[in-house]
Amino acid sequence: MRRGDFLLVGFPALVDRGDRVSLRLGDNRVTAQRVTRGGLRRLFTLAEQRELKSQVPLVAQASGRRAAGGDLEITRDLNAQLAELLAQRAFVDPLPTPRSAEEFEAARKAGQRELPVAVQDVARLLPSLFEEYHQVCCQLEEGAAVLPGDAAEDLRGQLRELMPERFLVETPWGWLLHFPRYLRAMRLRIEKLRTGGRRSDAQAMVALQPHLARFRNRQRDAAARNTCEPALEEYRWLLEEFRVSLFAQLLGTAVKVSSQRLDRQWAQIH
Repeated sequence: MRRGDFLLVGFPALVDRGDRVSLRLGDNRVTAQRVTRGGLRRLFTLAEQRELKSQVPLVAQASGRRAAGGDLEITRDLNAQLAELLAQRAFVDPLPTPRSAEEFEAARKAGQRELPVAVQDVARLLPSLFEEYHQVCCQLEEGAAVLPGDAAEDLRGQLRELMPERFLVETPWGWLLHFPRYLRAMRLRIEKLRTGGRRSDAQAMVALQPHLARFRNRQRDAAARNTCEPALEEYRWLLEEFRVSLFAQLLGTAVKVSSQRLDRQWAQIH
C-alpha cells in the first residue's frame, strides 16, 4: 500500500471474533499466519457446527468424571473448547491454509473425512490429562502446610501457565499430548518434597530460575507488542521438558534438553 512517499507492506489475517471472523492487516507474516489459523478454526467451527456438536458429547463422556462433573475451573466452557479442538484437528492442522472459497469448501470435505480420527485422538488424551490435573490440585491443597513456600509458588505458577482457561484450544497438539507427563512430573516433585527432597529441589530451582525469568520477561514483551515468536514458543516447551529433567528424571523427556540447549534456543530468539 502506498501512503504518500511511503510503501507499506501488510499481511492479511483472518481473525477469530467469537461468533464470526473478520479480516485485518498485520505487520509481519508469522503473526498473520498464527492469527489466521485461529480464524480458520473459528470459521470451520461455525461451518460444521451441527456435526461438531454431535461429536462433542462422545468426547466429553470419554473425558471422565473429572471433566464431566464440572469440578475443574479449566473446564468451564469444555464443550465449546472441545468443538474448537476437533475443528482444529480435523480441518486446520492436516490441511493447507485455504485462500479462496473453492479451497475452503474442498477443505471442509476433506476435514469431514478426518473428523472421526480427530474424535478418537482427543478422546484418548483427555481422561489421563484431567485425572492427572485433578491429582496435582489435590496434592497441592493437601501439602499446603508442609511444602516449602517457594516450591509451592513455583508449582502453582507452572500449573497456571500450563493450563490457562483456553489451553485445550491454544496449545499446539504435539505438545498437548505431553501434558499428562508434565502433570505426572509435578506430582513426583511434590512427593519428593514431602519425603526429604527439599535440598535437591532447591538446587534444581537454581538451575531453572534464570531460564524461566528471561522467558517470562520476553513473553510479556511479545504480548505487549502483539507479536508471535516461534523460537520463543519452542523455548517455552523446552522449559517444560527441562522441568521434567530436573524434578522427575524417571519420566524421561521428549527431546534432549539441558541448560546449554536452552541457551542455544534463546540465541535464536534474539
